[in-house]
Amino acid sequence: MATDSFSLNKLLPVLSRELLYTTFIVALGIITWVRCYSVNSSSKKNRARPVLPTTRLWTSREIPTAFAPTSWQRQAFDAFRARMLLQDPQIFPCIYATKGFKANEHRCCFIDHLDTDPGSTIPDTTLDNLAAAFEEYAQNWRQFGPMTSLVVLTPLPPATTTDEWKPTLEEDRRRFWDLLRAISDRDPHSWPAQASQTVGEPSWTFRFRGERFVALALTPRYRKRQSRFCAGFVLAFQPIEIFQDLLSTPEKMASAVGKVRELTDSLDDVPYSQDVVAVGDGRQSVSSMFFLSDDDESWDSLYNKIRSG
Repeated sequence: MATDSFSLNKLLPVLSRELLYTTFIVALGIITWVRCYSVNSSSKKNRARPVLPTTRLWTSREIPTAFAPTSWQRQAFDAFRARMLLQDPQIFPCIYATKGFKANEHRCCFIDHLDTDPGSTIPDTTLDNLAAAFEEYAQNWRQFGPMTSLVVLTPLPPATTTDEWKPTLEEDRRRFWDLLRAISDRDPHSWPAQASQTVGEPSWTFRFRGERFVALALTPRYRKRQSRFCAGFVLAFQPIEIFQDLLSTPEKMASAVGKVRELTDSLDDVPYSQDVVAVGDGRQSVSSMFFLSDDDESWDSLYNKIRSG
């Protein structure tokens, strides 16, 4: 018993030191894990861009269940969808827009009261709603997908018009540029100081909340340029940043431009417009392709500066 007691007395200090050392290592590991977790969580929180609530934007999958088939909103959407989903050999030329539509990355909004009768004015409430929808999109577009677009849909024109007045492509052009000006005038942010305000300059592009966008119009008034035809008047906006990713190399740009031109030529009964430029090539202002003529005439912006102020 004495021998056993002596051995135990010698062993206890050793066990105590080992237990203390093990406890220390475990505690250090826990502390290190907690600190790393806190840093990573904080970093992720700082990097995340939460999607803000959107009340005026609809996805292509929401619209069919949200609006009755006879509503003007549903009819306008169905007409736009028909253009996006054209089948061979008449494929819609903007391949990225088509992919974005199929992937449910587009966001749509609806605006009414766009009478094109000469001399009529668009109500301020309509313009305010349009700018508010653009505000929602400009804040959230990075969360919608790499090929997202904002699509502004309007009521389809009546089947018949009066003999005194029939809408023309030129009047749609005026309406398009007036709407862009109305959106820009309602932008709560100042135009960036370093950005050109002169529409015709090569570096110019449409801006909202400091974000850069390209725009285009589809309208039922096109006859020869079927690549820009739709049964209803449509405005579409795409963030320029998505093109910088999709067309990041000369090879990607050449491939995309060649494909778009091939599909456009298959639809149009008019030569490919020289006003259509690859986004980012810097040769001319992207505004030249926002609203094209129905022949080989070049149509510039109706405004020297997009903001009226």
